[in-house]
Amino acid sequence: MIRSIRPTDLPRLAGLNRRGLVNEAYARRDLTRPRRSLSLGLILEHWLALEENRQTWVDVERRRIDGLISARDEGLAWEIDRLVVEPDADPRVVQRLLSYLTAVGGEVGIQKLYLRLQASSDLVELARSAGFLLFSGETLYARPTPIEQPRPLSADGVRPKASGDTHAIFQLYCASVPLRVRQAEAMTLSEWQQLRQRGRPALGRRETVFERDGQLVGWLQSDVRGRAAHFELLAHPDHPDVVDTLLDVGLAHHRGRAPLYCLVAEHEARLAHALGERGFHPEASFCALVKQLSVRVKQPRLVPVPG
Repeated sequence: MIRSIRPTDLPRLAGLNRRGLVNEAYARRDLTRPRRSLSLGLILEHWLALEENRQTWVDVERRRIDGLISARDEGLAWEIDRLVVEPDADPRVVQRLLSYLTAVGGEVGIQKLYLRLQASSDLVELARSAGFLLFSGETLYARPTPIEQPRPLSADGVRPKASGDTHAIFQLYCASVPLRVRQAEAMTLSEWQQLRQRGRPALGRRETVFERDGQLVGWLQSDVRGRAAHFELLAHPDHPDVVDTLLDVGLAHHRGRAPLYCLVAEHEARLAHALGERGFHPEASFCALVKQLSVRVKQPRLVPVPG
């Protein structure tokens, strides 16, 4: 039976803790955090705190919890950030959890479910059998040591992002990201704006754009979390050289900071090469999956009017 988590589940959750289970799902904002087992502290922090934007369900059979799933509410989408099952769990447990989440999401008007798993995880095929589509492979690049001597900069055309650049950055996104990824992430400006905020803290954020001949051809965003800096970059396919320029600008700004991270999608080969030249190394590989939900919509119909 699948149901919402309850404070009275603490003794059963302690059983998961004793079995040393780990979380199989990776939220974007948690990619660089160490993979932790399901400790009691983590249970209290994430599930019994009753966060308004979090939904959590458990699979209970014979008074024992066999699985747990948790999703964060990101507007019209949910991002699954906790999926806890036995390493050799019955595949039906995973499928039940994902199917239940699908049904509940559709009932409340959620349009998409996002799930990120390690590329080597056995759960990838289970998720696909439950209706999730693999829309991108991703590699997390990391540099554990700071950059003390940034490369010489040629920053003509580089400037801070202005408030009026939003639509131009969205057009850059449409030009530089494959259709299959945009169909999963964002096809409209409104969806893209929600995507930009999903799971991303605004503190310590810096955005830089590259403008050439009146056209915005590059964009770099960096977030600071503790001592670490996280980079995200878009470059127009007709102007691949802006990858090196923007990356060097970002690294110069965060000179002396470490570690440094950048999540690179499989279509961003130029960015992966540029990171490698600057001392970054692949740290982990992921599969990004999405499921489009059939949202229940009330159909208009004629009704008799009393005379």
